[in-house]
Amino acid sequence: MAEEIGVAFVRLIPSMRGFGPAAGDAMNGAAGQPAANAGDAAGRNFGGAFKAGLAGVALAAGMALFAGISEAMNQGRIVSMMQASMGTTPEVAERYGQVAGELFANAVTADFQTAADAVAETMNHGLLPTDATMGQIETMSTGLADVATLLGEEVGPTARAVGKILKTGLADDGTEALDLLTRGVQTGANEADDLLDTFSEYATQFRQLGLSGDQAMGLLSQGLKGGARDADLVADTLKEGTLILQEMGEEAATALDEIGLSAEDIQGRIAGGGDGAAEALDDILDGLRDVKDPADQAALAVDLFGTKAEDMQDAILSLDPSQAAEDLGEFEGAAKSAGDTLRDNAATRVEQFKRTLQQNFVEFIGGEVIPRLQELKEEFGPTFQAGVDAARDFWTQAKPWVKEATDGLSGLGDGFRGVETDATTSMSGTQAAVYSGLTQVGAAFSSGETLIRDGWALFGEDLVGIARTYLGQTVEEWKGRLQIVSGFLQMWAGVFSGDWRKIWAGAKDVLTGAKDIIVSRWQAGLGVVRNLTSAGMGLVSSGWSAAWGGMKSGASGAGRWVVNDTKSWLSQMRSRMASGLGGAVGLFRALKSKVQGALSGAPDWLVAAGKAIIRGLITGLRSAMGGLMGALGGIAGKVIGHFPNSPAKEGPLRQYPPQKSGAKIVNFLADGMRSATSDVSAASALAAGAAIPATAAAYRSGPGTAAAPQPVLRVQADGSRASQAVMWLIQNSVRTDYGSSVTAAFTPGR
Repeated sequence: MAEEIGVAFVRLIPSMRGFGPAAGDAMNGAAGQPAANAGDAAGRNFGGAFKAGLAGVALAAGMALFAGISEAMNQGRIVSMMQASMGTTPEVAERYGQVAGELFANAVTADFQTAADAVAETMNHGLLPTDATMGQIETMSTGLADVATLLGEEVGPTARAVGKILKTGLADDGTEALDLLTRGVQTGANEADDLLDTFSEYATQFRQLGLSGDQAMGLLSQGLKGGARDADLVADTLKEGTLILQEMGEEAATALDEIGLSAEDIQGRIAGGGDGAAEALDDILDGLRDVKDPADQAALAVDLFGTKAEDMQDAILSLDPSQAAEDLGEFEGAAKSAGDTLRDNAATRVEQFKRTLQQNFVEFIGGEVIPRLQELKEEFGPTFQAGVDAARDFWTQAKPWVKEATDGLSGLGDGFRGVETDATTSMSGTQAAVYSGLTQVGAAFSSGETLIRDGWALFGEDLVGIARTYLGQTVEEWKGRLQIVSGFLQMWAGVFSGDWRKIWAGAKDVLTGAKDIIVSRWQAGLGVVRNLTSAGMGLVSSGWSAAWGGMKSGASGAGRWVVNDTKSWLSQMRSRMASGLGGAVGLFRALKSKVQGALSGAPDWLVAAGKAIIRGLITGLRSAMGGLMGALGGIAGKVIGHFPNSPAKEGPLRQYPPQKSGAKIVNFLADGMRSATSDVSAASALAAGAAIPATAAAYRSGPGTAAAPQPVLRVQADGSRASQAVMWLIQNSVRTDYGSSVTAAFTPGR
């Protein structure tokens, strides 16, 4: 009974293969197939995917490391240049470099070079004392860079103007000077882009006039608002006035007297500078505004301020030192406020975040990695070189020995091949015995192997599916993790290089990797459920397969009986049809022979009949031709006998020789025509008698009457010789009594 169960089990297995997976697919639907596909793809491409992920990670890390080392080396070069140009120590230059790094990281400047320039210009132009702290240097350098940005200038010219303001006492410190310039930009003093040059050139003139920084900036703004060309013209006008008033010529003295001022007093105050000079300038400008006559006003301005007053025109009257500072307004903290506004936006904050990460990485590379590498080189460099030299020397000495060893091993191989041949010969008998024993052992294991194979056929595909699903999920999860790591590194490289596309691509990789991990786990769970369901359905359906086998066996027997009986009947019908067709074919073949025999002599007798017909026709034609030709010859002879052909044999011409026959023919024709002349004359007379009476009366009517037409009788010939002869006769026979022309009436051929 056990054997029968085993046989039935083995018989059922082939019919059940594929049923379990089909049932699992039906239950799992579209959710299970993606998991299986993912597992297949992951199992096939695990090595490639793992390598690609590692390659991406390594590439991103290598790019970031290379960019960091490159930027660290570049910043080190800039700091070294700053140290050389400022003549400072390495320690101080390193501090300045750190400040420049902060400016760059905070997005104050566009790059590290500009940040280093801002620090260097701050210290070179005396905006801070040499012992300033790093915080003070950073604040002043930041303000300098911000003001340069507002002015649209480089930090160098900006620092130069700030330095002049400080050196001439127009501001107490660098912060106030930067605030002053910022306020000047905000009030329109830089509308001609010459504000920095104006302070760099005329700061000492402002000091001579006793003006403060806010007064000088206020005067520039007043002049530009009054219509002056630029800040340089306003400042140049003040300079010319200072020189004229210091010299105090006759024209200047007279002009001052006309506006009610003492030349000696004004000269003294201008020359003394300070508040007295500023007040003297204010008094002069007030006096000019009090002059009512514009012409006198313009002439006095030229006497006091020179030809520059001609360029200024009425704009000079807008200058008021006493109101200049008030018109400028408060400016404390203007530079810091403007700088904060410049960086108060999302783009700058993101840039600051990116640059902070970049600068920290660069400083780590420059401060930690590169020095350690240099130390390693200094410490191990000689040792490594000595090892390389020793290895080279060793190989030079060892090459002959290696060659000898290689030759010896070659001989040893030949010896082993001889031993192998002997062993093969001696083992042939032993091999047969061992083979017999192994055959018996194989037979013992055959039944077990069959059972395992059959079990594997039933459940192996499902087990492989579970393992493949698990492996696929593991691979996909690791791919997702690698993609996340690669995405973060790519984001880091994008932040470091300022490439937003890399940052976005890295972020997408991170999100995609996380999504792949989640999806792989979900699909793995569905795959396991699908394969377990497949295995269960395989067991349940085994009984159904047995029943189905019995049904197929019974149906097969009935089907075979029907098929065999049908085949027998068809065979009989085919034999009968073949016999009938054979008889018909024989009949047609006999008929063909008879017809061919009857018609076999037809060509000969048809040819003979045709020849006889043609010969009879030719004979008849020949017999009739003689009589026809004789008749035609007689007719021709009779006709020819009348013509003078040496000579004429019949007719009237037979008595004349041939040379006279032509003339006789013409004479005969003329005689015939003359014989008919009397008949023609009579006919013509009758025609004329009928036509003339009708026209004669009109012709005789005389000169008093209307002119009558001349009577005309027209005779028309047909062009033949006979008609021409008739016309000749008429012309010679007909006469008219009324002046008509008989000749004109004849129109031969018309």
